[in-house]
Parts: sequence; C-alpha cells; structure tokens
Amino acid sequence: MFQHEAIKFDFETGAGNFVPRDGENLATTTIEISTEQAASGTNSIKMDAAASGNWSAWINYTDTFTLQAGGVPVMYEYKIYKVSGTAINFLAPWINRGGNTTVQQFWHNTIQSAPFDEWTTIRTQLATPSNTANDYNMYFRHSGSGTIYLDDVRIIEADERP
Repeated sequence: MFQHEAIKFDFETGAGNFVPRDGENLATTTIEISTEQAASGTNSIKMDAAASGNWSAWINYTDTFTLQAGGVPVMYEYKIYKVSGTAINFLAPWINRGGNTTVQQFWHNTIQSAPFDEWTTIRTQLATPSNTANDYNMYFRHSGSGTIYLDDVRIIEADERP
C-alpha cells in the first residue's frame, strides 16, 4: 500500500492552532501545547476535560490541507497518552471543510482500551470522503473526562497497489 501524508502535526514547529469548537465544548475543557508528555520531540497537544459531559471538541481552522481528487481512501493515525483515571468513551476525529462542513467522521472507541500512562498508536479504518478539494481541517470530539495528550497526528491518503 502506498501512503501519502496529507498533513502531519508533531507540535514542534507549529500546529498549535487547535481551539475549542464553539457550541460543543464544555467550559471546563482546555486545549494547549504541552511539554509534559511527548511521543517524539518535546511537545504534544494536551486536552484536559475536568468535567464529564455530552461532548467536548477542538478544531484547527488555520492549518488546512488538500485531499487528492478521485476518491482516495484516507485514515487518521495518531499517538495518544491517556493519563490514569481518564474516563473517555469515544474519541472521534473528523475531517471538515472550511471549518464547519463535515466531510468524514471516524468514530471509534479505541481510546477505552488504550493503556494508561504510555503512548499508544491509533489508526482509524480507511474511509473515502465523498468529495475532495482543499481547505480541509482537523477536528476532534470526545465524550467523558480526564487528560489525554496527542502527538504525531497524521491524515494519510492510501492507494492500494498490487
């Protein structure tokens, strides 16, 4: 399989443009670049949800990317560090366009079985977005409370070859 990174965030040289998503974030959730944990380099993005609620979300409106035309399958890959006591049931990465138009949702509950206090790589299943263009952005939602760190976040275009 051929893989091409549409975008990668290692949080070392930028990509600190994630912000709480309006209308979906609990007031007690914070998002920030952190040096407390890192899978590679010295930085990661830290999400701390002090209270549990329906959903909390964060989005990056600034660091956009382009997907190839022709219905190329894509997947998310990221490393996660789940702090002991974190009770998050779902972590749902999305691809959005222009900030608020849903292009592809990657629902999964893999975070439930991720070990505490160590870095784990999570890959979503391949999905083919219904349209391709530019001005895409990353968006994450979760339910529950606790602290997680994300690092080496990638959106990968996969082209299966014989």
